[in-house]
Amino acid sequence: LQEVLKGIGMLFKRLRVCWDKCEESTASIEHPPLHTLIPIKDESENGRNEIEKKRGESYKAALDEHNELIQQIILKNRHLRDIIDQMRNTIWEINTMLAMRTSDQPINH
Repeated sequence: LQEVLKGIGMLFKRLRVCWDKCEESTASIEHPPLHTLIPIKDESENGRNEIEKKRGESYKAALDEHNELIQQIILKNRHLRDIIDQMRNTIWEINTMLAMRTSDQPINH
């Protein structure tokens, strides 16, 4: 356990060195305040509205078409599953009839 904690401590020291180097190299660059980069729950609804406005009608139309195609695929898959089940039952019945027919016939030597 002590070795693991010592390893974690060393990794944090390395992380701190990397952080300091990043701070030094980006000191001259202007960037927005950190609190604006972190989304807040109340602001997320406003952000969604802005994103929806940016995406526009073409995005909504494509999304609706995508959802419609997904529903069609689900229905077709269900239909195919039903057909496969019907064929499986038919084959089972044919095999049962064949087995019954061969067991009813007397064996001729």
